[in-house]
Amino acid sequence: MNQNKKLVILTGINRGLGMALFDLIIYRKNLSVLGITRTLNQRQEDLLERKYFDCYLHDFTKEPDTIPFDEFLNGYVEIIFINNAFTIEPIDLYQNISRKKLMDSISINILSPLTILNNLVKSLRDEQSLKIINISSGAARKPIKGWSLYCSSKSFNEMFYKCLDLEDNIETHSIDPGVLNTKMQAQIRSNSTEDFDWVDHFKSLELKSPNDVAKLIVNDYL
Repeated sequence: MNQNKKLVILTGINRGLGMALFDLIIYRKNLSVLGITRTLNQRQEDLLERKYFDCYLHDFTKEPDTIPFDEFLNGYVEIIFINNAFTIEPIDLYQNISRKKLMDSISINILSPLTILNNLVKSLRDEQSLKIINISSGAARKPIKGWSLYCSSKSFNEMFYKCLDLEDNIETHSIDPGVLNTKMQAQIRSNSTEDFDWVDHFKSLELKSPNDVAKLIVNDYL
C-alpha cells in the first residue's frame, strides 16, 4: 500500500524545468512519479525499464486517449498534478500564424492538459485529495508582441486553476518560476526579427537555474 506516499503526475519530463523536477522527485522516498510526456531521454528510458517510475507517452498536439488512471492511483491518498508541458511556439505576428500552428499551440497549452486533468478528476476516489501546481509565467499578466498565443494560454490557465481551487478536495497553486536557462529561453534570445522589440530585454536578464527553481517547488509544495 502507498498511504505514506504521494503520487506526483508530471507533464513534460524530458527537458527544462520538467526534467529538473523529475530528477528531484524520482529519488524522494515519499513520492512516486507518473510522467506524462511525448518523449523520454535515454536515462529516463533506463529508469522506466528498472521501474523507478510510471509513464504514459502522449503527443500533446493530439487529444489524449482516456488515461487508465485507476491503474496508477490505487493506494495513494494525495495526488499532485504538475502542469508543466507548454510551448511558446509560434513566436510571430498573429497574421502570420498558420492554422496548424494555432491549433497545435492551443492543444499543447490548453486542450490536452485540461482533458488529462478532467480524466484525472473523474478517477479520484472520495478519500483522495488533489493538489495542482500550474507552472505559469509573467507573460500571463503582461502582453508581449508576437506572443499572443503563449501569453493568453498562460493567462487562461491561471484563471482556470483559480476557479478549480473553489471546488471540493482540490488545492491549486500557480507558480511563476522566472526566466530560466532552458532551450526555450535560447529560442527567445535567438529571435532577431525587427517586428519584436523585447529580445534585447530578455538578453539583459539573468537566467535562473532550472535545478534551483525545481528545489524550491519540491521543498515548498511537495
